[in-house]
Amino acid sequence: MLSESELTDTCILLLNAGHEASVNGLSAGVLALLRQPEHWKKLVQASGEGDPKPFRTAVEELLRFDTPLPMFERYVLEDLDWNGVSLKMGDQVALIYASGNRDPRRFERADELNLSRDPNPHLTFGLGRHYCLGAPLARLELALSLRALVRHAPILRLADPAALPEYGGGFVIRGLGRLPVRR
Repeated sequence: MLSESELTDTCILLLNAGHEASVNGLSAGVLALLRQPEHWKKLVQASGEGDPKPFRTAVEELLRFDTPLPMFERYVLEDLDWNGVSLKMGDQVALIYASGNRDPRRFERADELNLSRDPNPHLTFGLGRHYCLGAPLARLELALSLRALVRHAPILRLADPAALPEYGGGFVIRGLGRLPVRR
């Protein structure tokens, strides 16, 4: 049984774990969709059909295409040699999820947005024991948010399609500082 403090801490952890991927994943995903309006139109059409699957599949692809957590850092726990590179205990290594998500050996036409890509074994939420605890919540939030957005703003478009996006954050957590749109 969890103490009140442990329960509170667990709730905070779950909310924070899903928050960054949801907020930054949605804004980056909407940017990708509005840059390729044919994809936005497909989701608008799907929103009227009542089937949630296109949104779940789209969320997976949007998270792969422009991951809100492009890099994660880890510490080497014991001396080892990895493909000819010596790593010492305590060394810091960076796992570039964004690179793995665009690996052409894993994803056909890896640099293209494909909302029906299935399966989609992206690395956005990590893997193994470091898999993101908030992944299911983030996926649900993203699918519901995206579906609501296309229903309520079906003619959404970028305010200035030529403008470069403004990103905030850093290397580990990456998100748009703003996304000017118009209806």
